[in-house]
Amino acid sequence: MTATHSSPILNPLVKAYVSAMNCHDATALTECFTLDAIVQDEGKSHKGHEAIEAWAKGAFEAYRPQLDVEHVGLSDHHTVISGLLSGSFEGSPVELHHFLEIQDGKIHFLKIT
Repeated sequence: MTATHSSPILNPLVKAYVSAMNCHDATALTECFTLDAIVQDEGKSHKGHEAIEAWAKGAFEAYRPQLDVEHVGLSDHHTVISGLLSGSFEGSPVELHHFLEIQDGKIHFLKIT
């Protein structure tokens, strides 16, 4: 995980999520989610471990993303991870916000905007 000069403090779940993303480890990323979790990204929804792992593998292969976390906070019952996402895609880097709903210590819902 890369952090900017503000060095946000990450809880263990957020740290595991960001680390798995930056290491391009789809299996570790999927383990951060509940079995019936939903991910919304790029206008598509992915529900359940199998679909989330396929989404992650596809994104890692296509874009080689690296998230530089700038801020972690709370907003309307969501944990919000904000930062610059760089990779092999047009317009890189872009500022993105990951809105996470956490249930029983795992991500139950993720929307990336």
